[in-house]
Amino acid sequence: MPNRYEREIEEILSRMEESEPRKGLGDRIRPFRRPRPPRPPRPRGLPTPQIALMELLFLLAIVFILVASGFAFYDGAPTLVSGVIGLVGLAFFVVALVAGWRDRFRPSTQSQWRGNTLEYRPTRRGPFSALAARIRFWRLRQQYRRAQGRQGEPDD
Repeated sequence: MPNRYEREIEEILSRMEESEPRKGLGDRIRPFRRPRPPRPPRPRGLPTPQIALMELLFLLAIVFILVASGFAFYDGAPTLVSGVIGLVGLAFFVVALVAGWRDRFRPSTQSQWRGNTLEYRPTRRGPFSALAARIRFWRLRQQYRRAQGRQGEPDD
């Protein structure tokens, strides 16, 4: 009796092996073709410091005021040139203060769509970004036209 069960089990196993498709070379290679992890973006050219408008205005104000005081010290007394440069520095300082206050008192509005808040992240654009975008759109149009042309062709 035990031999009968063993033969039945061996028969079932041999039938299962016959019904399974054979694994070819492609089946063995495919698991190794995983997508590469994305590379971090490379910085192109020299890094540019990210300075807000208000900070830039404050820095310009400080520079102009220091230049004006340097001219006044060099001449021994304030002159028309150092006075004009000082007034320009003062104007930059006042504009920076007003810009900072305006941003603080402006109500923050968040863009929403279907009840979800949208985050806006401005993209940095280079001098040739518009040209690069046109080239990308042109390539996409060509791919679309080629795909449309293939749809009308009969299958082989």
